[in-house]
Amino acid sequence: MNEQQVQKESRTKPVLAIVQPEVSVGCDDGHFGIKVCTDDWRQIYVPSRVSLGSQLISLDGSDDNCYESGGESYTVSNSIATIDTRFQDYPLSDVNRVLVSHALIKAGLGGQNVRLVTGLPVQDYYVGSARNTAFIDRKVKNLLDGSVTNRNPNVVCAKIVAHLVVSEGIAAFYDLLIDKEGNINSALADQVASGSIAVLDIGGKTTDSAVIVNGGKGIEANRSGTAYLGGLSLNTAVEPRLKAKLKVDSLSTRQIEDAVAKGVLRAFGSEHDVSEIILDEKKALAHQIISECKRKMRDAADLEAVYFVGGGSLLLQAQLQDLFPHAVFVEDPQFANARGMLKFAKFILG
Repeated sequence: MNEQQVQKESRTKPVLAIVQPEVSVGCDDGHFGIKVCTDDWRQIYVPSRVSLGSQLISLDGSDDNCYESGGESYTVSNSIATIDTRFQDYPLSDVNRVLVSHALIKAGLGGQNVRLVTGLPVQDYYVGSARNTAFIDRKVKNLLDGSVTNRNPNVVCAKIVAHLVVSEGIAAFYDLLIDKEGNINSALADQVASGSIAVLDIGGKTTDSAVIVNGGKGIEANRSGTAYLGGLSLNTAVEPRLKAKLKVDSLSTRQIEDAVAKGVLRAFGSEHDVSEIILDEKKALAHQIISECKRKMRDAADLEAVYFVGGGSLLLQAQLQDLFPHAVFVEDPQFANARGMLKFAKFILG
């Protein structure tokens, strides 16, 4: 075969495109933190801390925390002043889109095709006993159609090729019901066959209560819902007391979060014991949460079990246990929704 024949044959052969596989990902895109569970069951947490504009000057020139979306610049960092994510349209916002994109990159999914499952609080997911289709569709499109780019050309965002939204709390139920191999948890299946169970999901902004009925096939609308209390409520409650103790006008988000986590506030280069303030406000918040949940679920004596999930349940576990001794606290509750979202994608959607 001469050179002309080789060239002619090469032109007639079809060019095979390299099709990149899709990976399933569960993403609990909360107001306090983004929790990601990848297809191989890795769990990644990224604080929901973002600022408007390019607020960081990188000394090494990497600039990988700065993003562009919706015609605005954003900086993802918990070291600088940040936007309060507890605004109504957070699930539909550029802020949410940037934080999810950043978390997927940190999970090692940059440049990959992702089938994403995220969630909404019960109150946003349902209107009465019906799905809030209009709001759900807007959230789907926000991540599916909106673009995000990193200022560093070497950092490529994940490509979200499919996006499904489920109800938070219900996602945690899937986590309890199905193991990592897709097998059904027979003990939980027996519980929902015998009666009803409840899942209490204490997040950053909200606490969701979902009463699972009908053998796990539905929820009881009148006893399920959302209370606007969560882990961030604790930060709000302690802030004025911390300022008063130190006699200062302002504290950074990082200082308040560290004080809540450690019981110690670092200011002016010194550490100050604030554990009594934190404990007082934890007790008060736990009481508010349990009161709200009992208002919906009553005493829950007719339920087979009440499962507590979410980062807030870990933060307030001791106080919640005192007030609600029948509570069942699941293992690694912060990632329960993200794991359930992934299990939904892998084993229910297929």
